[in-house]
Amino acid sequence: MFIFVLACKISNRNHLSLYDLGTETLPALAPGVEEPEPGVMDVPPRSKKQGVVDKLLLFRGYVFLGLLNTAAVLAAYFYVLYQGGWSFGMQLEAHETEFINSLHLKATTMVFFGIVVMQIVNVFPAAVKDALPLRLGFSTIS
Repeated sequence: MFIFVLACKISNRNHLSLYDLGTETLPALAPGVEEPEPGVMDVPPRSKKQGVVDKLLLFRGYVFLGLLNTAAVLAAYFYVLYQGGWSFGMQLEAHETEFINSLHLKATTMVFFGIVVMQIVNVFPAAVKDALPLRLGFSTIS
């Protein structure tokens, strides 16, 4: 209950951090209870000189998946706006500090929902390195 009251009192600009924290905590704990990836013990260990984080991992996480997530969330945002009758050039709010237009609030809600969904979707390809995530099944999800 305390967390809910605290979350309600925090300003709108901090909601993104709360969503991010809430959607990354459980997926971060998930690898500890997963079955091992098939053939993981057949792969030789990495070199001591090779770091855990490399350029390919950074590119995949920040460039590829980041742009993909951004495109999906923006598409959902504009979809809600267009469905509500908005077109380019129309002002959503009378003042830039007010958020009272129901269409704008729905589109903003879709952005936060999209961020949560994309974070959850990101868990599946991040869980395995070489195999297709759906090929492994959902045995640990119950």
